[in-house]
Amino acid sequence: MIERRMLFKAVSAATLVTIFGSAISHPSLALIQKPDRSALSDDERALITDIADTIIPDTDTPGAKSVGVPDFIQHILFAWLDNVQRDEFMAGLNEFSQSAIRSTGKFFGSLSPADRLSTIIRLSQSNGEIASTRCKNFIDRMKMLTVYGYYTSEIGATQELSFNLITPDYVPCVHIGADDHAPSISGTGLHFH
Repeated sequence: MIERRMLFKAVSAATLVTIFGSAISHPSLALIQKPDRSALSDDERALITDIADTIIPDTDTPGAKSVGVPDFIQHILFAWLDNVQRDEFMAGLNEFSQSAIRSTGKFFGSLSPADRLSTIIRLSQSNGEIASTRCKNFIDRMKMLTVYGYYTSEIGATQELSFNLITPDYVPCVHIGADDHAPSISGTGLHFH
């Protein structure tokens, strides 16, 4: 559902274009661009799900797929990015798919979890021999979107980061053990990790 502020920006931008013609350029104009489509295809969604789930797999806490990161990424693609940014992301997704096939001889989704991880690492560290700059940029963007989507989800914030908005006290230095989860804000104080 469109928010009132976004609607106001879009109407304002449309009005300015009507009055002044194409001589003006404003970031709000991106709000009135209609995407060519409104959702990922089943194959694109499956590939994004496989990549996100490789970046943050299920462990003792749910992984990216389990907390809905693919839905988050689809929302970002079609509700936030303009057509140019979305087209670049989708071209990167296609390039990633083709590079994975050239590198492994298989579709990314048919690889084992270990082979998926090694493929992402190999493609992201390529010097152009097996993956283009567009592919490497796509991998970086996928990592960023996956981590952001995961840690802003309820499960990522509460189970993985032990998020607790109200802290009982402030402890300036807390040591984290090898088996502990790094808290973002917890009963032990405010921490930035």
